[in-house]
Amino acid sequence: MSKQAVALIAALLVAAGLLVAGCGGDDADADEPVISKAALIKQGDALCAEIEKSITAQGSLIFGRAEKQKDGPGFQVTIVKQVLEPEYQTMADDIRELGGPTNDKAQREAMLNAMEERVKAMAEDPKGFFEPDPVDRREFNKMLSLVKGYGFKRCYQ
Repeated sequence: MSKQAVALIAALLVAAGLLVAGCGGDDADADEPVISKAALIKQGDALCAEIEKSITAQGSLIFGRAEKQKDGPGFQVTIVKQVLEPEYQTMADDIRELGGPTNDKAQREAMLNAMEERVKAMAEDPKGFFEPDPVDRREFNKMLSLVKGYGFKRCYQ
C-alpha cells in the first residue's frame, strides 16, 4: 500500500472518530428551544385555549349524538377516548415542543410528565375521568397544581 493511501486511510479514520465523538454524549437538550418562561406561558396558554375550544366543540357533538341515540353513560368513554385523551396528549406534546428556560427544566419536566401520566390514566380507565377514585383525584390535583404553579392560566380549565 502506498504512503498516500495509508495517509488517506488514517485521515479518514481520524475524521470518522471526530464525527462519532461529536454525535454522542448526554447533550439530549441541545435541540430543545430556549425561550423565556413568560414566552412559554403565553404561547402555552394560547395552545391550551385552542385545545379547550376543540374539546368543547367535539364534546358537544358527541354528547348530542349520544342524547339522540340514548347512549347513556357510554358517551363518556367515547369523549375520553376520542376527544380528551388525544387533545390532552397534544397539549403536553405541544408545550414540550415549545422548550423553555434552562433554569427550570426540572420543574417543567415534572409538570409535563404529570400531564402525560394523566393521559395514560385516561387511556387505561376512561370512566375514571368522570368517576375518579381518591387516588385519581389526588393525582389529577397534583398535576393541576404543577401546571398552575408553573404559571399557566388556560391549561386544564
